[in-house]
Amino acid sequence: MILISDDNGINLADQHADHVIRLPDSDNISVPIFAAILLLLWAFYVAPVWARSLTSRATSRSQRWLSNRALKEVGHMV
Repeated sequence: MILISDDNGINLADQHADHVIRLPDSDNISVPIFAAILLLLWAFYVAPVWARSLTSRATSRSQRWLSNRALKEVGHMV
């Protein structure tokens, strides 16, 4: 689990989180802006890694599906 919070929230729930992203202390108006920026940067950093992983899994699944489909169609032709 990834925890994104300020110091108070991290102190309360830190033992339950695998990773922590600490938001800077600021007024209530700018906290959502900081959170959005941090999430966008994190997503930009993580997306290529997950995309490669998902692509390789999807490719192997689609290849298995296509080969099973081809075997079924050949079985119907005989």
